[in-house]
Amino acid sequence: MDARLQVKDGRRDSRTCEIPSGGSLTIGRGSSNDIKIADRRVSREHCRVEHDGTYFWLVDRDSHNGTFLNGQPVRNSLLYDGDVIRVGHTEIVFCSPLEEVETVA
Repeated sequence: MDARLQVKDGRRDSRTCEIPSGGSLTIGRGSSNDIKIADRRVSREHCRVEHDGTYFWLVDRDSHNGTFLNGQPVRNSLLYDGDVIRVGHTEIVFCSPLEEVETVA
């Protein structure tokens, strides 16, 4: 099973997007993103979630208003099951298929 993102943007029911192994998903206001968010606080290319073959990472794409992980601003961070990503007014929950992810030092 692939990891997935559960998007809760408040305007509609939540939706789920899968992140394929070795792949990535882009998040932003622009039409070319995998997850499109209609919010002026979200940059056209806001951030992405990528899988490096072992771990999943959240990477900010130099967004104007920042990317937040569990309430803290981040530029590049490892993701764990249940982490909450916030871009603009939208919350996105990361769901990992792995029961335990070992901590990266």
